[in-house]
Amino acid sequence: MAFYITHIMLIPATPASGAAALWDFAHSRRTSQDPRALMEAGHAVLMCKRFLLMREEMALFVSGGQSLIEGPLSPDRQLAYAELNARCDGFVRASPAQVNALRLDLDHRLQALAPDVWAGNHGKGTDGPQKLAMLLSGSASEIEKALPHVARDLADRRGLTDRDSPERSDIFAAATLAGCALGTDCSSHGFNTLFQCVMNGACSSYLQELTAGLPEARLERVDRYRQLFIQAVTRSDVGLMGLAYR
Repeated sequence: MAFYITHIMLIPATPASGAAALWDFAHSRRTSQDPRALMEAGHAVLMCKRFLLMREEMALFVSGGQSLIEGPLSPDRQLAYAELNARCDGFVRASPAQVNALRLDLDHRLQALAPDVWAGNHGKGTDGPQKLAMLLSGSASEIEKALPHVARDLADRRGLTDRDSPERSDIFAAATLAGCALGTDCSSHGFNTLFQCVMNGACSSYLQELTAGLPEARLERVDRYRQLFIQAVTRSDVGLMGLAYR
């Protein structure tokens, strides 16, 4: 269900649970005329394609082969894997041809209805209208994708080009946290958290590491930037950050 925040209507990220939930979710929006629905459906496909690759790594891991997954097969890890498997069950059961057909169908429809967002997703442009279209799309998943690029632009605009700059790091942390406030599921049951749990063994919210151990002054700075990102999106005005995308 959509909800309103100031100037734009934001569609929350894809559903969190239920067997075959993401397959059914993506298919149900395949013929939508709302670009935001197509964006979230495409995001569901992307997430479950990541999970299909994870399944291959998990098979190697369990059998003792060389895998990108490291550490013990803890109960938390097993539960996270089972939950992701349930969400992506429809993709697991589908053939590769069916998965690719769904992806291409959604992709072509998005290209027709929201060409700037489509171009941003396909690396056709990392500046200007593509970046702005993603940021102000009203789709939680597209905002999540755009925020790191905007964070980089903001840091560069403020002369923070050194990758080791604490303030630059704080800007990127703030962008991730802003994404959570703008619709990304950053809870312990969010897709990204569960994915990191299986792959890296980090089974609490991965966001905790962003600000762990920071002094109070930096925590306050992170929050100021977080609020700035949120305001720029909700007011549809990147000028609040001193940026201009044309």
